[in-house]
Amino acid sequence: MIYEDQLIGVIDSEHPTTDYFTDLHLELLTTIAAMTSGKISQCRNQKRLRTQANIIQQVSEAVVLVRKDGTITECNDAAEKMTDLRRDELIGVNAFMMVADHSQLKTLEPFLREQIRSKGLWTGRVEMLKGGQQKFMAEIHITPLHDID
Repeated sequence: MIYEDQLIGVIDSEHPTTDYFTDLHLELLTTIAAMTSGKISQCRNQKRLRTQANIIQQVSEAVVLVRKDGTITECNDAAEKMTDLRRDELIGVNAFMMVADHSQLKTLEPFLREQIRSKGLWTGRVEMLKGGQQKFMAEIHITPLHDID
């Protein structure tokens, strides 16, 4: 069984009669090997994703995943605690709407996008809203994630 050009297993089949196995047997075993290596790969990837999700969930800092358009797609427990909002209240919201001074949005959003484009990341302090009302200062680190493909 081969996955990503690496041998990950062997299917061995024996029979006492010489030349017992035909091309049909070979085709069947090849199909089984391909299906098995695919399933093994799927299980490995699912385990890796569960591990990564668990790490993000347990990080003490707030982690918020945001699409390019600013929409929050995921967050951890620390983000819920920091914002005093439940996960279901955060997901789908534009992250820029959590900035305390909405009059800054016209300049802040383009500034952040340019900084991220030119430097690859942005770090700074922004006054945010907790629970949609109470203001607090947050140290923000924005790092874009890119698809590997």
